[in-house]
Amino acid sequence: MGETFEKIKRRRALISALKVAACCLSGGLLAVGAVLLGCKLAAVSLAAGWYVLIGLGGVLLAGGISAPIFLFSEKKLARALDNEYSLGERTQTALAYRGENGAIVELQREDAEARLSALPKRRPKAMQFAVLGLLVPALALSVTAFALPSRADAHEDPSKRPFAVSEFQLIAVRELIDTVNGCNLSEPLKLSSTAALSGLLETLPEAETVGEMQELVYSAIDEADDALRAALSYRELSVRLGEQSESACVRALRRSVILYEQHDFQNYDDLVTFSEDIFGEVCAQANVQLTRIFSELGVEEEGFHEGVLKHADNIAQALLVSEAPADNAIRTLLQGFADDLRVLAKDYERHVVDFEGGRATLQSEIMALSASLGVPLSQEAYILGVDKYISQKLRDVFGLDPWEHNPKDDFDDDYEQSVDPSQGGEGDDDEDQESSGGYGEGDTIYGSNDLIYDPDSGNYIEYGELMTRYYAIMQEYLGTGTLTPEQAASAKAYFDILFSGFKD
Repeated sequence: MGETFEKIKRRRALISALKVAACCLSGGLLAVGAVLLGCKLAAVSLAAGWYVLIGLGGVLLAGGISAPIFLFSEKKLARALDNEYSLGERTQTALAYRGENGAIVELQREDAEARLSALPKRRPKAMQFAVLGLLVPALALSVTAFALPSRADAHEDPSKRPFAVSEFQLIAVRELIDTVNGCNLSEPLKLSSTAALSGLLETLPEAETVGEMQELVYSAIDEADDALRAALSYRELSVRLGEQSESACVRALRRSVILYEQHDFQNYDDLVTFSEDIFGEVCAQANVQLTRIFSELGVEEEGFHEGVLKHADNIAQALLVSEAPADNAIRTLLQGFADDLRVLAKDYERHVVDFEGGRATLQSEIMALSASLGVPLSQEAYILGVDKYISQKLRDVFGLDPWEHNPKDDFDDDYEQSVDPSQGGEGDDDEDQESSGGYGEGDTIYGSNDLIYDPDSGNYIEYGELMTRYYAIMQEYLGTGTLTPEQAASAKAYFDILFSGFKD
């Protein structure tokens, strides 16, 4: 064959190879795009290796179909040229006798070469455009499949997402450590709580996923929480007092300490303000709760002696089985209160004091206890405030679930009932049902606990909450000597009536 045939063969071979390549590429893209799109819509996640195998399968399948169609041999090309340009089998004959010599053969080959040289340049056929056009939908499907957000990714466990600690987060933890070191905690508590934060600071750069980061942060919160709460005694004492049905003492301890839950600690200044204000609030809350003892015993003369002695024995028994340290301030104060009640019971039994005198002594001892408890209870409330502050800060910095308010502070209220409901009595919380004009039983009436408007919060709250606040303010005035003796006496008498009731 001549040079012209070889040129045509090379050109057509290239075009055929491009057609097969286009079909293979289209098949691979269509296969991967279709599977990827289906998986995303079905919220199914496949490993990347599977898509590689699927793409290779599409390439092989498309190649197996297109190669026999587009690839050719010399004989097939010669036949196609003769048919396409009506050469009368000149090209096929020249190809068949290209290795032979002779005048006739030479003339035939020269004639075929001349005819092939005179052929016009071939224009692209529709089939070529159709084959190349397969790439457009294949590319469109693939791009759409890759760009479409995966429903599987949307439901993917967030804890598996990659994490890299930021400089801001590291600085925030360091600032939190400095804040704890600068607060009013005792040195041992500072060391134990900052140790947890320092450990977090060291291990955070090692966290590679969000789940690992969350585990480290929650662990630090728990460690600081355990270290701080280990110093608390009001929990243990509350449980033991509850077992002895001393519900007024339980409330005096528990509800005074958990006043921290009413505060929101956003910065160090909030902790300082809380430390300055908590003493008066705790004293007022303790007095409100302990006055229940006076309300129970200071009304009727009958049973006064037995009642006082019973409270003394109950408190002493609770302290006897308590695991709180013997030198604990709250335990010591409660033990002193129990001893004072026992002395009062003996004095009343021996007629050293009459009912009115005993009543006044009981009231005085209750007020003294509530004031004395203010220091240790406010210290424990402050510890819980710092604990809450640490938790809030770490959760905010690392985007964790917010600190959850727990008004019961993990306590079970069952022991607060002083009377077994199964015996026909009512629980302690129900003994003084409220009414619009006051509440109480018999001839003694206590101030009402109706809802009133609080201008500070803009909400309606129970009057008892405001009364506690007012009592705290009054104690501050009494402590600073701002009031005259007459004003101080009037204020004390006023709150004595509110807390103790008056004769109807």
